[in-house]
Amino acid sequence: MPTYEQKLAEFAQGKRLLRLARPIRDRADAFCDACGSTQPRTLYALEDLDSERHYFVGDTCLKELAKRGAVLRYGRHSARVAFENEMKLRAQEFEAGQGTNVGGCPPSNLGEQKPSVTSQPSPGNDTEPLFPAILVIQTAEGY
Repeated sequence: MPTYEQKLAEFAQGKRLLRLARPIRDRADAFCDACGSTQPRTLYALEDLDSERHYFVGDTCLKELAKRGAVLRYGRHSARVAFENEMKLRAQEFEAGQGTNVGGCPPSNLGEQKPSVTSQPSPGNDTEPLFPAILVIQTAEGY
């Protein structure tokens, strides 16, 4: 199993990154593209200047990448817009069967739901397929 340093070195290899403004805060479906952690509640957007793809890393990974010289400068674009656009792009790639392994994380961590057998419409039914979901509702008494 690769160590944290190995994951960062693999992630940073060959990348020239631009840090975007305004970090992403408190997203339950977010994870760090550099190390794969689901723990960071604040993610910082990085744009690869060569591929124009976006990566999202926690503050510890951001500091380590900056120390390694992978983060070149700061940009003005909004991280929130970049996050939404990148997640749509990753979902399209995943659905197309490419299964892109962004940042060393398995495609199942991309925050998108995989279609299941139950999500297929029944024959003769022209409605959109249904995706199973679990909703958690918080009230004053509990969840």
